[in-house]
Amino acid sequence: MLNSSEANTIFVGERYSEMVNSMRPDLKFVKNYISIDKKSDKYLYYEDIIASSPADEVVTEIDDNDTTILMYTAGTTGFPKE
Repeated sequence: MLNSSEANTIFVGERYSEMVNSMRPDLKFVKNYISIDKKSDKYLYYEDIIASSPADEVVTEIDDNDTTILMYTAGTTGFPKE
C-alpha cells in the first residue's frame, strides 16, 4: 500500500518499528521515517521536529481535486484494493 500510494513519509509507533525496519528495503518512495514514541537512530523523532519548527501558522492551499484520503480495503481475495 505504501508503494502504491507513493507515500514519502511514514509515522511509526514503537510497536511497529521492527516491521517497518524489515520493509524499508522494499519501500520505493518513503524518504522520511518518523518515530512518534521515542528517539531512535533509525528515525527522525516527532517531538524534535515540532520543537525545531517555527511557531508561525502555516497555510497551505488545497484544491478541490487534491487527494485528502486514500483508503484501501481487502475483499474476498485478501489483497488490498484502491
